[in-house]
Amino acid sequence: MDKAYILVAEPQSDLRWLYERGLKEAGHYVRTVADGPWMLSLAPPNPPDLIILDMAIDGIDALEVCRRLRACSDCAHVPIIMVGHRGPAFERIQAESAGANAYLLKPFSRTELLLCAERLLAEHALFERQASAS
Repeated sequence: MDKAYILVAEPQSDLRWLYERGLKEAGHYVRTVADGPWMLSLAPPNPPDLIILDMAIDGIDALEVCRRLRACSDCAHVPIIMVGHRGPAFERIQAESAGANAYLLKPFSRTELLLCAERLLAEHALFERQASAS
């Protein structure tokens, strides 16, 4: 997989650092933010290849951020992983309804995050190739 630009919204600075470290070690360019407004200010003008969005971000509810990203023409097809803290049935349904492609329940392993990210990046790359061919 080529180097991807991944934008992460995580409210806790120690977890932002862990995301950044793990994804950079996997060969990706990573930008982290702490809240929803910051995410919405960065994503549309320079759409990332993947967004990781924690359900507990500040400023604007993560579900609303996801809906706004899906409504934005520049970000509508960017894969989104939402990260939650509650039981998977409750938040997973909300995340998928808002437009998320995947949901991870904390705590998760680095391997689980990387596998999910790589799968979504590969699916997105295939989608982009098919869209440009037609």
